[in-house]
Amino acid sequence: MSDHNVYHIVPRNGRWAARLQGSPTVSLEADSRSAALEGTEAIVRQLGDGRIVLHGEGGAIESVHTFEQIVDNPNSSWTDALRSAPFLVGMAAVCLVGVGFALRGRR
Repeated sequence: MSDHNVYHIVPRNGRWAARLQGSPTVSLEADSRSAALEGTEAIVRQLGDGRIVLHGEGGAIESVHTFEQIVDNPNSSWTDALRSAPFLVGMAAVCLVGVGFALRGRR
């Protein structure tokens, strides 16, 4: 996750302002906090990844929204997915459950 795309949404003169962390200028200003969040989210998604720190009326941090870009690997194939650890662990679990059901009626 990138640390250079961190935006803070703070109250400012009766409105809500979004400012890039470390920048002296405001990137976006809106009448409501939800509108500021929506506009800032569009900026962060356009950048690919980042974080939005949402402050309350008193300035305290209320929540943090993190956005990460999922990168598609065009060089991978379906066989890579079959050899991946999550798939193999899942198949092992399915096999164990199947063996358990098969053996449950035996004495």
